[in-house]
Amino acid sequence: MRNFLISTWLTLALVAPSFALTAPALAQEPAANAAAETPDANAALKLLVDEYWADVLKSQPIFASSLGIDTYANEVGDSTLEGMDRQAATASGFLTKLRRIAPTDLSPANKVEYGIFDRTLKDTVDANSFGQRTINFSTYSSW
Repeated sequence: MRNFLISTWLTLALVAPSFALTAPALAQEPAANAAAETPDANAALKLLVDEYWADVLKSQPIFASSLGIDTYANEVGDSTLEGMDRQAATASGFLTKLRRIAPTDLSPANKVEYGIFDRTLKDTVDANSFGQRTINFSTYSSW
């Protein structure tokens, strides 16, 4: 389940620019978009996403290694139910921090990033309540 969520996050992150091009906010004049943006909100979102990404890499060292990041190569991560509970609690904490950022203060591209990030965090929290989390075997990253 966790690998599925990560792959979903990465897929959405890759297609986000195409969604940003169709966003209704881009139909406005560029000056209107610039006036509505708050650099602090954009910077806060970037910082939060960076903090989340660092946490993902640390809590999922095998995934990090698959990306060529060997910082945690001597670890395997915690795939216990308690570990999943911790990841859900961490995602819930990030969701609380994310909700403190007003999407209306973001640039059009960052509004898309906000939406993807919000959905990813909610999915992580929600997925922890399903019984499938007790199944350790999947074909998502094994074959």
